[in-house]
Amino acid sequence: MSLFGYKLPGFLHSGDPRWESPTLADVEKARLEDVKAVIAPVLANAPIEVTMVGDVTVEQATKAVAATFGALPPRTPASFAQPSAGDVHFPPATAKPVVLNHRGRADQGAAAIAWPTTDVFADKESAARRLLVNVMQSRLMEQLRMNAGATYSPQTTAHASLTFPGYGYIGAYAELRRTRFSFSTTRCRRSRPTCGNMARRPDEFERARKPESIRWNER
Repeated sequence: MSLFGYKLPGFLHSGDPRWESPTLADVEKARLEDVKAVIAPVLANAPIEVTMVGDVTVEQATKAVAATFGALPPRTPASFAQPSAGDVHFPPATAKPVVLNHRGRADQGAAAIAWPTTDVFADKESAARRLLVNVMQSRLMEQLRMNAGATYSPQTTAHASLTFPGYGYIGAYAELRRTRFSFSTTRCRRSRPTCGNMARRPDEFERARKPESIRWNER
């Protein structure tokens, strides 16, 4: 599972090095000068945000900050490029699944599948997407755990970026034997709700909607 967690972020971001975990060679090549080159400008000019918690008055907090952070030399405002659409890409579909081989027990494995969506601000259907994920979760529990006994706790997830325009995904994941990978991915694809198959099972939709209604009412 450590190999899966190590590789998954990079796969979901098309190999973007910002999400790739460093290799042993990367670590061995790193030098203190490289770290300083990245950190020094940030420490010198980046905005400082101060959070104070505890039994302190506004006057005490103001005085303490003025005598410490407020006494630092003025900072040159740093300019940062704003992310734009296309800065981060969901990977294109592959003809065959990507396979990673680990060095653990032969009966240990995991399978995952994901579909692209969009970012938080472009998504006017976030509630619908949450319901979709809940329906998928229910179906995978029924098909992979209860009916097939292939895995104990299949999971579904939805991510919508707060930073990168157009980036988001819905995914499903399960720990299972490698011999059940094909079976699992087939069931994941079939678990995707459509207008047609959800209309045939209105009780399923209500089961997906109820926890979301409770969650919103508790806010």
